[in-house]
Amino acid sequence: MEEETKINYIESFEQFFQDNYIENIQKAIHSGKKSLYLKFSDLSQFNSELAGKLLDSPDEILHFSFEALQNLQFNLKPRITKLTTGIYKVKELRAELVDKLIQIRGIIKKTSKVKQETIKTIFECPSCGTTKIIHQKGTLKKEPKICSCGRKGHFTVISEEIGDYQNLDIEELSEEIETTEQPQKIKSLLKGELCSNSLDELKSPGTKVNVVGIYRFLNAQPNQNQY
Repeated sequence: MEEETKINYIESFEQFFQDNYIENIQKAIHSGKKSLYLKFSDLSQFNSELAGKLLDSPDEILHFSFEALQNLQFNLKPRITKLTTGIYKVKELRAELVDKLIQIRGIIKKTSKVKQETIKTIFECPSCGTTKIIHQKGTLKKEPKICSCGRKGHFTVISEEIGDYQNLDIEELSEEIETTEQPQKIKSLLKGELCSNSLDELKSPGTKVNVVGIYRFLNAQPNQNQY
């Protein structure tokens, strides 16, 4: 994506937050929340093009929305709720939906324990003291390959940011499948504040849910979202 387009998207999000979500932002901060929940319909009414890009390229666009909040001095993670583009059944998920923002309906069959993962690591070069932030993905810790001073390898870990994650097994609703069919399942990976004990009641087995997230075709790994 061109730098000018990226800047335009970030500026659009800044305007969106200032026009529509200042009260919600202040409430989230005052209550100690780390997330800001955004209704998709609000964004769609503000800028339909931006909302469409969010559906097609959610990783990129959500990052722009996060940058916009940071620019406004709000340390919150944006989370999208209530898509207006329809709800998928698990059996309807296809390859063209991979890496898209979608919404599914189902019933929670199993909830895992909350576990921890490394989100990012700050390394320091022993030669010149330069620090570098590496965002971690997967189970293998990534390190800087080379420093600007020319040093390769053996960097010092200064600090690490640790986060929570949790898996849900979601199954199709019995009333939405034929009597001769076996219900299909999908894993949903929750992160951060979604793992809070205050939400345990909403995540208990037997609870019917609508889940908004990014559809992935992956082997489940802590640092790789499935939903």
